[in-house]
Amino acid sequence: MSRIRTTALSVIAATGLFWLGGCGYSIAGRVTEALSSNASVVAGEPEGEGISGARIQLFRDPDKLSRELVAETTSAADGSFILDIAATGAGWLDERWRLRASRGGYGGCEVDIILPPQAKARWLAIELAPGAEGRFPSQDDADRLHKQAQEFGVSPTGR
Repeated sequence: MSRIRTTALSVIAATGLFWLGGCGYSIAGRVTEALSSNASVVAGEPEGEGISGARIQLFRDPDKLSRELVAETTSAADGSFILDIAATGAGWLDERWRLRASRGGYGGCEVDIILPPQAKARWLAIELAPGAEGRFPSQDDADRLHKQAQEFGVSPTGR
């Protein structure tokens, strides 16, 4: 009886550590060129001219002074990337994460996102605008520019 109890407790403990310890979370994405810099979670693979060498960073607790860098990667030649997040709760806790993307010759992008629970069915679509290197527009700036592009019948990606 003692051996069964020990085995059962071991299985329960291992299961708890698996769920609480964060078995890792990965989400694919693509960095493309657009008229304005922005980022969002989308259902399909983003289209457009890929941007290689873009630095992508993800921060937890974006409004705190002690925010934590939880993931960082660089986009491949076609603009694609995989962001591996080792933070507990990624994708299943309803919390905001700060996504930052930058590359020389392009305006930076810094927006707050909520990671989807089904990462395999979603992509991070990051759009960077040529020029204005080093500037990180606010989410309001990006929303305003996208709205203006739609009002004038222009695709926000410039295509």
